Amino acid sequence: MKKINPIAEISKKYSESPIIRSLCLMIPGWSSVDTLLQHRADEIKRDRLHTFFNELAKGEIELKPELINSNDFLHCFFTTARAALNSRRKDKIEMFARLLNNFISLHFLTNADEYEEFLTMLDDLNQTHLAILAIIFKERNSIEGVVGTKIMDKINKWDSNKRIQQYEAESDYLVSGALEKLAALKLIATTHTSSMKLVRHNVNALFPYKLTPLGRKFVSLVFD
Repeated sequence: MKKINPIAEISKKYSESPIIRSLCLMIPGWSSVDTLLQHRADEIKRDRLHTFFNELAKGEIELKPELINSNDFLHCFFTTARAALNSRRKDKIEMFARLLNNFISLHFLTNADEYEEFLTMLDDLNQTHLAILAIIFKERNSIEGVVGTKIMDKINKWDSNKRIQQYEAESDYLVSGALEKLAALKLIATTHTSSMKLVRHNVNALFPYKLTPLGRKFVSLVFD
């Protein structure tokens, strides 16, 4: 029996969205070797690509021909798809798709270097890092009286499996390391001039931290 190319199989789902279908077909093909291990690898890649393109198709960007033909866009698309394929978590794969969607919506990919910086950050952050960013975003918005926003709804949906609470199971040493990394990336900063100190008295409090402008932009790009 002839083996069906998984890319061709996935692309059929987007027959009514020719741009998304074209992007699917740009993904390099699978090995033609038919072994049990290869079959399982193909299944994993297929599932990850389904997740990626499903989220990408939800975006409101207009993928015009001039964008599709742009070297910068193609480079960013391929690097993002590669990062998604290498991620084992469904929610992280969806974040990669939202990052690409949201950045194009904001900048029409006029700054590919800045995009690569955000992509590298997202690729390098784990669930603890993302949970801390979400907690600080929610905490600061609560202090400032900001409620019911679209991005808050998205964060709450992301946290439907209590991912944020999982960070409490981490040791103070690991959380301190995560905070130091986020600070080094300039995604968070202290709210005063004293040195950084871990304060973690409950799941809704991470003081004295706040998101930097870069951190707020990052959160809006990957969660919204």
